[in-house]
Amino acid sequence: LWKIDTVEAKPGETVTLNMVVVDSNGTKLPISAAQFNINADSPIKYVGVSEISDAYGAAIVANAATNEFAFADKAGNAIPSENGKYVLTLTYTVPEDCAAGTYPVKISELFASTVDGAEITDRVLTENGAIIVKVPTTTSTVTTSTVTTTSEGSTTTTTSGSTTTTTSGS
Repeated sequence: LWKIDTVEAKPGETVTLNMVVVDSNGTKLPISAAQFNINADSPIKYVGVSEISDAYGAAIVANAATNEFAFADKAGNAIPSENGKYVLTLTYTVPEDCAAGTYPVKISELFASTVDGAEITDRVLTENGAIIVKVPTTTSTVTTSTVTTTSEGSTTTTTSGSTTTTTSGS
C-alpha cells in the first residue's frame, strides 16, 4: 500500500505530506519503476517533491505543470519495498485566503513495473491523503456600562467599557 499522509494546516502555511509504504504483511513487493499523478484539490498549491525515493532509491522526476511523477532504478533492478519508507515527500502551500475544510490529495493514473518492465500496477494499492485547513476564528466581546447620578442641580455621567478579543483555531 502507498498511503499519502493527512495533515492539518492554517491559511498561509506550507506543509509536507509523505507517501509512505505500508507493508504490514512483509510482502516487500519489488518495484523497478512507477509513474503516477498526484493532485490536491484547489486552491491548495503544489510547491515541490523530494529528489529521491527513500523506498526505492531512485530519482523522482516531476512535471509540475501536470502533477505527474515518475521514478525508475537506473539499472532496471526491482527494489523490494519496505514498511515505513517514503515513496516521496510532497510540499504544498495553503493560500492566505483559503477557507476551512478538507482538501483531498489524490493519487491516480498509477503504472508500476518490476524487472523487464512486467506490469504490477494491480499489486500496488493506494490510499489518498488530505490537507485539513483550520482557519483561526476571532471572537470579540464589547461591554459598556453607563451610570448616571443626579444630585440637586447636577448630573454626573460615568461610562466605562472593556473589550475582549479571543483568537482560537476552529
